[in-house]
Amino acid sequence: MNMAILVILEGIWAHYRSAWTNHSNALSYPAPPRSSLLGMAGAALGLAYREIATWDSVLEMGFMWDTAVTETVTQVRRYKIETPSEENYLKPLEYTKNPTLDTVSYLHHPGIPTRLRGKWLIVAFTEKDEAKLYEALVHPVYPLSFGSSEALARIVDVRKVEANRTDGPITTLSSVPCDELLHSQNAVPSVMARRYQRYGEWLDHTRVWTPIDQSPLTNITPKFGAYKVGGDIFAVL
Repeated sequence: MNMAILVILEGIWAHYRSAWTNHSNALSYPAPPRSSLLGMAGAALGLAYREIATWDSVLEMGFMWDTAVTETVTQVRRYKIETPSEENYLKPLEYTKNPTLDTVSYLHHPGIPTRLRGKWLIVAFTEKDEAKLYEALVHPVYPLSFGSSEALARIVDVRKVEANRTDGPITTLSSVPCDELLHSQNAVPSVMARRYQRYGEWLDHTRVWTPIDQSPLTNITPKFGAYKVGGDIFAVL
């Protein structure tokens, strides 16, 4: 059994850039990849950009949406980001063939203006790191965001929980790294770049499956294991 930190976050918009492009007009991921979660931890700790990498090898993290998320994104022009409204167009989740620099794709909850709400599980390898990160999340140095800086997220709750590790097949609402092709699953695939130790060195690129519409992934084996917290199971990203 491990002690872990469970963070409840909510926000209106989410935007996570593709692993294959540096352009901010790339289509949103259906959930935050490991690098985005690491960035949120760094923001809470008040770390400089490259200092965040020192935490990469000492944390295991998982994430699930606690509200329904459909295969839709909202295309908004940059000057409209600060005042999002129902006037913006909802479009299906598909790669745009002709992206423009004045549009950004955002993940959005189908029930306007209902907020996106997510659960973020963090398992630190030492009690010292856990205590430091817990205090930072209770009193973060910088605001956290669901991806890009304009997609601000609010911390609703931070609590310490007991987490039991499992390495077998699971049924879960969390995002699951798994290279297998899934069939008849209500899930959206994306590609997550997972790095190790030194910043900028890639371990591999892993397919990640994210359930949509609160339909759990069933009998799926996570590539990096998972943790059970109460009735929830979080795959390690």
